[in-house]
Amino acid sequence: MSTATHSGTSRPRGFTLVELVIAMLVLAILLAIAYPTYQSIMRKSRRAGGMSALSQVMQAQERYRANNSTYYVGGMSGLLPGSTPEVSSDGYYTLSVSAGNADGTASRTGYVASATARSGTVQSDDTQCHVLRVTVDSGNTAYSSLDSSNQLNDPDPCWTK
Repeated sequence: MSTATHSGTSRPRGFTLVELVIAMLVLAILLAIAYPTYQSIMRKSRRAGGMSALSQVMQAQERYRANNSTYYVGGMSGLLPGSTPEVSSDGYYTLSVSAGNADGTASRTGYVASATARSGTVQSDDTQCHVLRVTVDSGNTAYSSLDSSNQLNDPDPCWTK
């Protein structure tokens, strides 16, 4: 290490080990605070992909209903185009549509569309909003969500604006 001379005394330039350790400690504390917040923000942004996919399902259902006497019930390939229509475009959610009637038959008045966080993706760690749902019944639309234990969120934290 080079030395600087100032009024006849020599003093080493640079950082001491203690100063470096303190700087590393401060950095570690900042990361410990910031990283969970970053993860939460990313989780919320991926929810928007699931909500967008449900919006596409709703639009496809209305197009189908305009040409048929009931809403569509069945695999997503009959409702949405694409090679893997049962998966949201970002790949974080599995999409499904269930019948409006209790016996599983197609309904003239409604359906339930769901976007479930796919296992094996980072979104599967979203325990608060594991399933996003849209329920259409007699022209009324209701938005809801389930946590990772399939309990209904009330009040719903996932569809807030």
